[in-house]
Amino acid sequence: MLPVSGFHRLTAGLVLAFAVSFLAGCGQSQPPAAAEADAGAGATLAEPAPIAQNPLAEQLFGDSAEPAMAEDEENSNDADDARAAAELVVSEPEKGSPEWLIRQILAVKIQPLPPIAESGEGEEAQAKLKAEIDQQKQIRRERNEEIIKLAEEAIARTHGDEKRQQIYKAAVHHLVDTRLQLAKLGNAADVKALETLADDFYKNAPESEAASQAAFALVTLAHHFALQNGLDEPAWLVAFSRHAQVYATRFPNDQARAVPYLISAAKSCDMNGLTEEARSCYGLIKSRFPQAPEVEQLAGVFRRLDAIGQPAQIAGPTPEGSFFTVEDHKDKAVLVVFWASHVPQFAEDLPKIQAIAETYKKYLVVVGVSLDETEGALDKFVEEHGLTWPQIFHTERDKRGWNSPVAVFYGINRLPAMWLVDPYGKVVETALTADNAEQRLRDVMLPYLKGIKDGSIQPASAKSTEGPQRN
Repeated sequence: MLPVSGFHRLTAGLVLAFAVSFLAGCGQSQPPAAAEADAGAGATLAEPAPIAQNPLAEQLFGDSAEPAMAEDEENSNDADDARAAAELVVSEPEKGSPEWLIRQILAVKIQPLPPIAESGEGEEAQAKLKAEIDQQKQIRRERNEEIIKLAEEAIARTHGDEKRQQIYKAAVHHLVDTRLQLAKLGNAADVKALETLADDFYKNAPESEAASQAAFALVTLAHHFALQNGLDEPAWLVAFSRHAQVYATRFPNDQARAVPYLISAAKSCDMNGLTEEARSCYGLIKSRFPQAPEVEQLAGVFRRLDAIGQPAQIAGPTPEGSFFTVEDHKDKAVLVVFWASHVPQFAEDLPKIQAIAETYKKYLVVVGVSLDETEGALDKFVEEHGLTWPQIFHTERDKRGWNSPVAVFYGINRLPAMWLVDPYGKVVETALTADNAEQRLRDVMLPYLKGIKDGSIQPASAKSTEGPQRN
């Protein structure tokens, strides 16, 4: 299922079924943000990925989100964890004691795996290589299962024993970590085992460190699957979002881990068109963690999500020295295009946008908000492609690129992005595509023009931005 060396990929149908099953494992039929918390809009963006690509890996990780564990570490802990656990058993423990069980876990973890010889060419060599890799996988699974057995026994013998809480915590750590690494291999039974473990810890002691650790492992797993499969199957992004919301709702005191993953999930969904899912994550950040420093940074995102129906605050200077503002174009629709010259998708969409601009020039104004870093790049693209509409672009270097004031004000995080503003200056669409822009324009303008013609409404230029004025 996982598209990396050493792991198999499941069929597309099984991937989708697994994603839906994993999503159902959240335990709710709707996002926790709606079911358990106040609904709302909002979130924070990690540093935006490069304008040209904004790949999913950037979306999921970002600067503020913790990455999932590396796939080739499914049978190991960090050196610090090993040393910390080893300190628990400095003296020789009695065989069969909880301390001895922890030492056995560490002994299993440090055992070397059989080496894989360099493979030659040809079918025979490749078959030998595959056999050696399969052998390593089997050995790792057997060792992981041994660790699970030892950890479960240590937990059973130390649970509730105040004098052995450090041993109990170490055992929980090893059990959760091992279950997580097995689940990352994509076997549905292993995923279910981790979910069951998290549910058991939560039911037994919902505010315990063990419950938090196991639940966070589920979020990490969801993040891992989203990273590997999210572009092909959006259900993985939804699953990641739901698990991040469940964790934040159940463990609101763990702001340090909850908020970064909510941001990562929200950003991933937002940038892939899952607006309502993103809204749930953003809203949960705003309602549950209002004092988080990220909330202030997310003001633009909240504003964008609530933009429909609001007056468009889109204005700025042009390279020619004039000033563009939506307010100056009442009675016409305004197509706002956020773009940059090095974004391939914009170049692909441009012929359709130009055709719409020409066909409906009597009723439509097109304005670009360029996120280019240099005026030279903007001018070259405009000249080469014959762009005739105005471009909002600042002479100050600190107001270019992602720092463009309009882009910052509305929390724009992907390019190209197209908005539609109605003749009254209100935003009616923030997720236009080159394919649906013409139809949405007609949906807006035809009723308006008909109303003007039959006298049922007054022209927008005769009134304020409160909307259609009926006679």
